[in-house]
Amino acid sequence: MEGMEGLLKNLKLSEVEKKSIRIGGDKEGGLGDGSLKAFGKLLSDREVRSEVVEQTLGWIWCPRKGIECKDLGDNCFLLTFSQATAKRRALEEGPWMISNEALVIADFDGTKSLDEIIFSFIPIWIRVARLPMGLMNKATAEVIGDEFGKFLEVDFESDDLAAGRVLRVKVRLDIRLPLRRGITVDLGEGVGDRWCPVQYEFLPEFCYVCGIIGHVDKTCTKKLGKEERAPFDRALRFIPPKKRYGGGGWR
Repeated sequence: MEGMEGLLKNLKLSEVEKKSIRIGGDKEGGLGDGSLKAFGKLLSDREVRSEVVEQTLGWIWCPRKGIECKDLGDNCFLLTFSQATAKRRALEEGPWMISNEALVIADFDGTKSLDEIIFSFIPIWIRVARLPMGLMNKATAEVIGDEFGKFLEVDFESDDLAAGRVLRVKVRLDIRLPLRRGITVDLGEGVGDRWCPVQYEFLPEFCYVCGIIGHVDKTCTKKLGKEERAPFDRALRFIPPKKRYGGGGWR
């Protein structure tokens, strides 16, 4: 694809090449039905076959019939589901992983080329610690969720209070940005600021040097000084007990 991008960069079209033709639209066939399709991209330096995606995650998304997975090259895949509920699970749950490497799911869009599909967001639960009990509620979760990405959901009881010692917030995370290790909360006059560390449930492989999901230290373009310590570590990752959350081995 790099060669194609170079070819297009300074391309000047002739009058014949500028003339457009209409494809699809109102004609029979159109742009195809994508209601049961989605795209997937594995963030890995190694190439993975479509069969691995089918066998690893297909039966999680659609236990009865599995999925069809077509290899589009560069670790990109076209996923076809047999049920709308299976596609919804793939898009809304996760994060999904193969050997701890993130498989990013994006909805099918028949109007875009594969190069235009954005594989930059994953849903993930974060766990916020050290919050005062009076702030362990949905309103706080919405503010924190939108600070980390986009708020999606919160784990709370019927009385609107958090269900546990930490505040669990599900967010739509932009993986192009470094992971945040916590958040500073202003508790008001007389109390001051409080640092509240976070952990990410089922966090995929990420770089301890720059904090970005999708590569590891040895392939990072950012280099540490001889005596400099990596600012990130495995403490950001939290694996919930199987007894409460079920499974987890598929990730």
